[in-house]
Amino acid sequence: MVYEDAGDGWVYAHVPELPEVQTQGEHLDGARGMVRDAIAFVLDERRARGEDIPKTGWALVRLLRSLREEARSRVLEPPNPN
Repeated sequence: MVYEDAGDGWVYAHVPELPEVQTQGEHLDGARGMVRDAIAFVLDERRARGEDIPKTGWALVRLLRSLREEARSRVLEPPNPN
């Protein structure tokens, strides 16, 4: 699963091994729940059609900070007066 900041507190989630799984949620926990549901749905549909289920893969793109740390730092930073 890949999680990306979609702005304004929203998180975009997708699964490279399952291109039909693309969703978003408000905050990281919301995106996690949505992507889990989407994965379950897609896997059920693929099984029903007799399609292959891809093996789990992984990729490390770049880790800057976790979304949770980013959210905490935004809450802790004083508002910008400009």
